[in-house]
Amino acid sequence: MTIKLNADKQLLEKIDEFERLGGCVQFKVFDVENRNNSYQTHLGIAKQTLIEISRDSDNYFQKIAKELNTDREQYFKQSIDFSKLENSGTQIQLSDFLGPQFDMQTRKPFIKGVQRLYNSYFYYDTEEIEKNSVNLNEIAGQYKFNDSDGVTGAFCGAFLEPPHSVRIGTSIFEHGRYFLEFSNLFFSDLNNIEIYKWSVDCSNYFDAGKEWWGSHFWTIYNPIKNIYIGIVASTTD
Repeated sequence: MTIKLNADKQLLEKIDEFERLGGCVQFKVFDVENRNNSYQTHLGIAKQTLIEISRDSDNYFQKIAKELNTDREQYFKQSIDFSKLENSGTQIQLSDFLGPQFDMQTRKPFIKGVQRLYNSYFYYDTEEIEKNSVNLNEIAGQYKFNDSDGVTGAFCGAFLEPPHSVRIGTSIFEHGRYFLEFSNLFFSDLNNIEIYKWSVDCSNYFDAGKEWWGSHFWTIYNPIKNIYIGIVASTTD
């Protein structure tokens, strides 16, 4: 099996844009030749995702150390324990991946108020007024989360609610539209993607998110574009 980083310019530019806007979820997209069975292929993607994220981190801190004329070793160093990753993968349903902030019936995200009702949630294509608010606590009560999932719960929450907000507009509609457009670009048809969830105990990369925000690790196969996507998220304020 051969795993290579995907070079699709549109995907790479979208990842860079999301990071500039303040997003905390990180994406790595791969092409795979001579695939193994489903689990082993996703495991290979999970391993390579950690390697690429570690390489990015090392390059970043090497640059900082050079600019400040300091020792690279005084900064964060990512460690990886592949033995804790090997048998940890679990194939999950789409609803568990997206989480309570996505209505599976209407295929619409619930967006936290961005103009005045900051602690309420709404369908993204409604007006941000009290009568349109959704009881997200009741919806979230139907899900089973691990402690490491934190306050974000799953992908939709992690994508839309970094600790210091994501700058994707001044209305709930703009936030929801951005999420849907991003998802469509990377996942094509949500009904067809294959999703695995992995242990967040395999690297110290995930330690920060375990404090409260959340630590997440998924691999996705998009059969329409024939790409694999490694998704990681972990941060704190």
